[in-house]
Amino acid sequence: MGELIRPDFGQGQDTETAAKHEALSFFGQAAGYAIALVRDVDERGNAVLQVVVGLVDGTDAQAVATLPSTAAGEVDGTMIGTAVLKSFELIEAHGKTPQTQ
Repeated sequence: MGELIRPDFGQGQDTETAAKHEALSFFGQAAGYAIALVRDVDERGNAVLQVVVGLVDGTDAQAVATLPSTAAGEVDGTMIGTAVLKSFELIEAHGKTPQTQ
């Protein structure tokens, strides 16, 4: 679980990469963000699980955690995704939402 928050989080993502993701679980949305667990398969067929956070409108999704594509990785991803959702729910409860551009 050392790869939870990437240093480049929030700096955009290649939309071609996002299209390779297979959604496994949708945890919910809060404070203008949606949180999901996806499986990402690269061009060599290697798979990883990622907890992804993105704006509700579907733009600017970012992986905030990368885990092995195993049963244990899925359990960890579910715990992480649930924790991220709860964090955004707390932010939303205090009136902090993303700025519109």
